[in-house]
Amino acid sequence: MKLQLDKESFLKFFNINDIDIKEKSFLCAVSGGVDSMVLYDLMIISNLNFSVASCNYKSRKESDNEIEMIKSICAENKINFHSEIFRIDKQSTGKSFQMLAREKRYEWFKSLMNEFSYDYLVTAHHADDNIETILLNFLRTTGFKGLLGIPESKNQILRPMLSFEKEIIINYAKKNKIKWSEDSSNKTNLYNRNKIRKNILPILKEINPSFIHSISTSVNRLRLTENFINDKLDKFKEKYVTIEDNFVIIDKSFIVHLREDLILFYELLGEYGFSFSQIEKHIPSIEKINKKLISKTHQLIGDRKKLIITPLDYEFNTKITSKSIREVNCGHFKIRGNIFNKGEISINKNKKNAQLDYDKIQFPITYRNYSEGDSFSPLGMRNQKKVSSYISDIKLNYIDKIHQLVLEDNKNNIVWLVGQQISDKYKVDNYTKKILNLEII
Repeated sequence: MKLQLDKESFLKFFNINDIDIKEKSFLCAVSGGVDSMVLYDLMIISNLNFSVASCNYKSRKESDNEIEMIKSICAENKINFHSEIFRIDKQSTGKSFQMLAREKRYEWFKSLMNEFSYDYLVTAHHADDNIETILLNFLRTTGFKGLLGIPESKNQILRPMLSFEKEIIINYAKKNKIKWSEDSSNKTNLYNRNKIRKNILPILKEINPSFIHSISTSVNRLRLTENFINDKLDKFKEKYVTIEDNFVIIDKSFIVHLREDLILFYELLGEYGFSFSQIEKHIPSIEKINKKLISKTHQLIGDRKKLIITPLDYEFNTKITSKSIREVNCGHFKIRGNIFNKGEISINKNKKNAQLDYDKIQFPITYRNYSEGDSFSPLGMRNQKKVSSYISDIKLNYIDKIHQLVLEDNKNNIVWLVGQQISDKYKVDNYTKKILNLEII
């Protein structure tokens, strides 16, 4: 039995989602098509506090007329109306017109919501849209979440007509004598969504007249699976994942249970843009050190005991020059310096401290990131050793490598590998008169 679309069934959505329509304001996306015009009518008869937003891409001959029609009915009902013209240049990005139009549209909707303090954006997506999305996602080999289709409510976006089929919406429009505009682009087979709508859905409905209802029911069951997996994923994160600044750190010990936790690993990495096929290829080499996996936004790096996810655009650049001894803020820590006469301070081996012969250091001094070509003479060695080799020998983890600093003097000699080792050339010896004590705090 098909659902009945009316004021009561429309308001039921808001009740189920615990949205007080008397206290909230809404931005309604209206294109002029039958779906959004029915949505507009339902919001009018339901006495919702809302404004309308309409985009004009100037891509069809009827575009201007649609905007004028929407503007006119908003004026009749004293509804606040927002309109914007977008020029889409798909040549510069390689993205499809539909994708670019959607991005522009939702960016604009978000800006309107921020500017005018609307609580929710309301769109006219319906059950047929949802089925088309599910089939498209299936063809793209997405994970199970792609088969969930369009959510009814997420990120302040509401879709109160998602349970209703297109046929029901058209019947409502005809019954209530609602005017709408036919989008000429819906008649073309240039877009995959249109191909599914015109060629595939009719066949599926012929095989099973209740096809859309059947899929919708299956999606509801699949959402229970999503809830189960999300609960397991939360426990997986609690046990194996920590967040430090810009880094997501995964304890590799989960690999022992990889077979049982594989779906959770896929879902976790999926949150950072990694695809199923990428992860699948990565699994055999997951325990290797320095093995990288790159998504559009993040990279996954294998460390000794950890897997580390970091944004691709993350940078830790430090260069602080000082003509004298002072407290220096190096981002993740501070370094305090003091000068003592020999005998006033005892020499210690704490890595957070460096005791140096003050008179051997040429000022100004500079704290900076280490470079691949840097070398110094570690305490106890006369010969030079590359900083990168020293760091490798002491098995510094990936995050500490990124944040590793060196202190160099005015002659570009490395005085201190900060927090690790001083240079033998600047050590305190029998001829030292003043000691520079540097301390990480």
